[in-house]
Amino acid sequence: MSWLHEVSGRLGSSQNMIDCFEGVGQILHAAEGSIHSEGLHALREEIHRIQSDPKYQSLVRELPLLLARLQGCRSLTIGVNLDTSLRPVQATLLSVNEKPFADQSLLNRLFGIRTGQDGIAPLHSVPRRLVEGHYAFPINSDLGWAVDPMLIPLFSDLAKILEKTAIPIAERLNQYVDLHGHLFTELRQGLIFYLGAIRFIRRFQKPGLPMCRPRIAPTDERVCEIKDSFNVHLVLRHFETEDGTGSAIVKTMF
Repeated sequence: MSWLHEVSGRLGSSQNMIDCFEGVGQILHAAEGSIHSEGLHALREEIHRIQSDPKYQSLVRELPLLLARLQGCRSLTIGVNLDTSLRPVQATLLSVNEKPFADQSLLNRLFGIRTGQDGIAPLHSVPRRLVEGHYAFPINSDLGWAVDPMLIPLFSDLAKILEKTAIPIAERLNQYVDLHGHLFTELRQGLIFYLGAIRFIRRFQKPGLPMCRPRIAPTDERVCEIKDSFNVHLVLRHFETEDGTGSAIVKTMF
């Protein structure tokens, strides 16, 4: 089912890309009046340009429908044939359903009420055991460590059925192949640097130590005036050995 997983992964990546553009776009728009950085202005304009692209707008509208189509398969109905000793000997897929099967509630069992998604026996889960073999493969850890190789033929049939659902989704995604989130990949190192700097500054501000951006004086004034300065290295060591407050830090002025 690796091909199906690829389609699902492409849908997830597209959703992540849209979330990034929409989220960052909203933040930059809300802070428009207070942004002075040329870089942030350029980033805002680039995000606005991409969001204004008709193809991007089409993907925003269509993606929820594509996700719903792929995620609409929640359970299967399986038919099992028995031999004369009532042992299961054959199995086939009967239908793919939009809702998962559930165990019967206590009240339903007491009053003999059944719904379309209730079983006539308890709902069983895959046991947490390690299944070895050439065809065994890992699945969701909530269900078990691996799938029994005996189930592989049935799952192969399931993959063929689900492909009929995934093929039109893949064809639609091909229309948006030139839309990508490389912009944020390229910004990653810069964002890591600035977020780290913000955390660094707030660590000093929390105990009341002053932090500010320097105001650079004209060269011809030949002046340097600093108030309430402190040794960053010594303060960090103080935080590691003391109670984390800034009351014992001696600040200097020159």
